Amino acid sequence: MSTTAIPHGTGETTHRTALPHVAKEYLHEIQGVDEADGAGGETKEITSALAQFNDARNAPGFALQGGYTAAVDHIRDMTSTGGAWDEVSDVPYNSDDQRYRDYYANTTAGGGFVTGRVQALAAGGDYLFVAGATGGVYRKDVAQNGPWTPISDVSGGVPALSSGALAYVASRDELWYATGDGSTGATTYTGDGVWVAKHASTTPVWTHLSDGDAAPGQTGTRKNLFDGAVIQQVRFNKAGTWAYAPSSFGLWRHSTTDLNANWQPVFVPNPSALPGDTPTGTHSTDNYVTDVALDPANDGHLVVALGWVAGGADNGWYDGRYDAGKQSWTFAKSNVTGSINPKDIGRTTFARGQKKLYALVHNPDHATQGKSYSELGGIYVSNSGSVSGPWSKIADSHKLAQAGSALDPTVKHAGAVNPGYQPGVQAWYNQFLAVDPTNDDHVFAGLEEVYETRNSGANWTTPGPYWNFFFSCWGSDPNADQLGCPSTTHSDQHAVAIANGRLYVGNDGGLYTRPVSGKADSSGHATDWQSLSAPQSGTPDFLQYYAVGIGKVDPGKAAAIMGTRAYDHNGVVVSGGLQDNGGSILFTGASSEKAMGSNFGGDGGDVLVDPNDGCRIVQEYVDLAMRVTNVCAAATGTASFTDLSKAHTRSIAPPETTARFTARFAADHKNIDNWLAGGQHVWLNTKGFNIASGKDWRELVDLGTNTAGTAARTATAVASDDGDAIVPFCGSCNAGGAFESGYAVGKATAAALGDTSANHGWKVATTGDANVVDAGGKVVGTLPNRMISGSDVYHDTTGQVHYLLAFNGFSRHWVEGPGAGVGHLFESTDGVTWHDWSNGSDASASLPDVPANTVKYVGDGRIALGTDFGAFLRDADGNWARLGTGLPATVVNDLEPGPAGDDHLYAATYGRGIWKLATPTVHYAGGNASQDDWWNANKPAGAATNP
Repeated sequence: MSTTAIPHGTGETTHRTALPHVAKEYLHEIQGVDEADGAGGETKEITSALAQFNDARNAPGFALQGGYTAAVDHIRDMTSTGGAWDEVSDVPYNSDDQRYRDYYANTTAGGGFVTGRVQALAAGGDYLFVAGATGGVYRKDVAQNGPWTPISDVSGGVPALSSGALAYVASRDELWYATGDGSTGATTYTGDGVWVAKHASTTPVWTHLSDGDAAPGQTGTRKNLFDGAVIQQVRFNKAGTWAYAPSSFGLWRHSTTDLNANWQPVFVPNPSALPGDTPTGTHSTDNYVTDVALDPANDGHLVVALGWVAGGADNGWYDGRYDAGKQSWTFAKSNVTGSINPKDIGRTTFARGQKKLYALVHNPDHATQGKSYSELGGIYVSNSGSVSGPWSKIADSHKLAQAGSALDPTVKHAGAVNPGYQPGVQAWYNQFLAVDPTNDDHVFAGLEEVYETRNSGANWTTPGPYWNFFFSCWGSDPNADQLGCPSTTHSDQHAVAIANGRLYVGNDGGLYTRPVSGKADSSGHATDWQSLSAPQSGTPDFLQYYAVGIGKVDPGKAAAIMGTRAYDHNGVVVSGGLQDNGGSILFTGASSEKAMGSNFGGDGGDVLVDPNDGCRIVQEYVDLAMRVTNVCAAATGTASFTDLSKAHTRSIAPPETTARFTARFAADHKNIDNWLAGGQHVWLNTKGFNIASGKDWRELVDLGTNTAGTAARTATAVASDDGDAIVPFCGSCNAGGAFESGYAVGKATAAALGDTSANHGWKVATTGDANVVDAGGKVVGTLPNRMISGSDVYHDTTGQVHYLLAFNGFSRHWVEGPGAGVGHLFESTDGVTWHDWSNGSDASASLPDVPANTVKYVGDGRIALGTDFGAFLRDADGNWARLGTGLPATVVNDLEPGPAGDDHLYAATYGRGIWKLATPTVHYAGGNASQDDWWNANKPAGAATNP
């Protein structure tokens, strides 16, 4: 789920001794006690996160087809700066690491070793193939327990690493890989279509199935058919001669025997809504096909599930017939027989057994019907196997909740019954369905949890509960927690495969396996789950980071955490904030640990680390809910886990109500004690890591509302250097006509708080008010009205300040909307007049037209930029190159320099973990690690005092 933190009680001052916990803002979300949000508000957080990503790339309007293909072509022509990136997070990540069992951790939830979201699985022969949400494809020889090997982003491989579906044809050793994140569609990273790998188990040779025939009513070949699409599945007909791709652009099919052929349209109900050379306004949600059920007895008969997750007039199942004479398909909206309501069909997943056909159906109308506790329409079976039914309901939310689920509303959550969150609450986001190939009555279903029936739905169990918390086997004693509770899977299920008698499931925490006919305890919880991200299995690094922070090792704190294990005094502590996997922490170095732990639970976010002491860490939950630790959040016994007053982590969130889902905060580059944080207001903390609570923040700026007065502005990034600061914003932040972006500049110092002028002297401007000039000083336009996702400030050798803004989305050529503009990096010395730094001496030395996410000055006039396609460097002469070699072409969300003595630049990627590049870089000022006032005043009894 978007957030798997733990509810504690009605407030942080409540102490209980046997229940897990987290801050009250999460209790409000999961229990639905927030009056503004209503019951079941937790599910909106994944919506918010995905929408934030989507809006950044589409604003001010929406993206046209072709941007990704053009960007890839440009990048291939660029040179590299040299130097090779080294993967930092390619070690197991233990979400149950008891060294960090502090108050805000999720330790002992039962998920064990995790990685990022697994979106697709395929298995056959001795091989398992797995695709990360934005991490590409890995392969493993399961028979030999071989290593995980990335096979898609190889030379001559697949440029897009966002994943929708996998299908493996063992007889031909052929892997079909559909790109475009299939979890929700237009609100996640899109791809560039379907790729096929010959010799998939050895040395893959990839072929791009790019072009398509004309859609109904149109003419001409559709070049790069699926550029910008999302593909949910790859399905083969019984003979294996056709591959079907249900996508956000409709249903298409391709010959499996002629890979040079075009895709053929099967079901495109609204051809005018397909993206093309001119905008249509709908961006293909009217063609959103989630799955197809093929008739094994008739290749010319199928049922298509059209199911945009937000609902739509055309949503439903459509019965299709092929006319061989006319070589065309005809469709009629299916009058589904049985217990399915044809008017309440959203996202659908089909699964076929030998004779029976099953369907898992999302109901987008539940939220509007007051049933926001679940959006599951139901699980259904057609006992005849006919795609036309009749269909019988065999499960709904209530039935699954009573099957041993951790989401049973009668389970106590810190003393309060939870009616607002039940199985299927995110059925639009997480789904899988599979039938045991040896037994039609044996079915596995994935929603937030893993469910199983052995009698075609008459009875269900929950072999993979959401977590172990609240079950009778769980307790607060760190020496006994796992004695009664078996390991479970991570939450939020997306993918499934069955091969060689084993079940494989992919979810927001990676990949798990157990026997198809596995064992379970008396509650129906499996006792034989194995994480395939565990040390003995190797680690496919799909971790999805929002941010990274790096600090030196404090010997005293390291010894307390590492115990008798060796640690490297010359190493560093690397922390990161992750999607649905909390905060990670790793002690690096030649002799240090070989696994990461999790010291913060729930969704991670932005991160701030003291460069001089890597155990001083600020982690974000969501919406600027900041928490700080001065000791790596290392546990000192049961008390720190159950009693907030004894915890080594404290809440320090500013009193902000309109922050972004993943909001940004940062310390001044030259003063670690000055922090900025942004929502509608810009906040200043001058106490550094000695901040006691959210009351220590002071408001610097009120960004106000947009020009139309219809939406609050909210910060999208913050940066400060020697007191000079810049904070970009958006408001409304949604792609559409009301979108507006801008920035504020001013002083971020304690002295600035004494300025009695408006906003303490800060200046606030929209992009439309900011002129862009050429090298001769001539005004050539204004800053583009697109999302500003990154900012930085630096002073050159003369003391001149430079402000930097990094723009997301594609440029005017690919994005439609008022003021879309061009360029991705702009610089100013006064915060008023700007220069476009996107262009070099020629096209190959210019920045590719890709969404930019983060920008960092790295010294000697050089600028590093993190984008959706890796990292780039602008040299002092103004020319661009790819930054280093070996970094996967995935999303780079954050770039941070190492501390003094560690000459590396670190990259937080959203799908392939944390990487570092040895390169000269600036180093930010750290705190005085020998004067840890907070630690000395609050250390546990018996702990050593820092001198």
